[in-house]
Amino acid sequence: MPGRPRDVLNSHDHGPKIHTDVSGRHDHGPPDSGPSGLTPAGLVKHLTGVERFWFSIDFAGHDLPWPWTEQNPGGFLLAQEDSLTDLIDAYAAECERSRAVVTDAALDDRARADGNAFTLRYALAHMIQETARHCGHLDLLRESIDGQTGE
Repeated sequence: MPGRPRDVLNSHDHGPKIHTDVSGRHDHGPPDSGPSGLTPAGLVKHLTGVERFWFSIDFAGHDLPWPWTEQNPGGFLLAQEDSLTDLIDAYAAECERSRAVVTDAALDDRARADGNAFTLRYALAHMIQETARHCGHLDLLRESIDGQTGE
């Protein structure tokens, strides 16, 4: 088990791919995704947004497009053209961008975006719990689709 916060978060980055590997079936979720409408693809889209929000926009202060809109808070809703494969690729790319942002930063460095005072340590701890929590959600959704369970 990795000991540094960056390593712990990196160990979770592969989780969405593993938990959503349903061979393209039901990209937008099981036929009945329940009252929440939560889908594997929607969770991956959300995780991509929070990676961008926490590391690139708020911590690094980069001027990037906001990851979601007022009509889609949290980024869970899918556009017709969204595919699980494309969303997983976008997530992997966003994780790479996050790694580049934090590589040379110290854990006690503060966020650069206006109105933010959190440290990299706080952002990493938050993203570890957020990613792990959503990997659990993905595991439950996958089980509802094809009966497969994760670790």
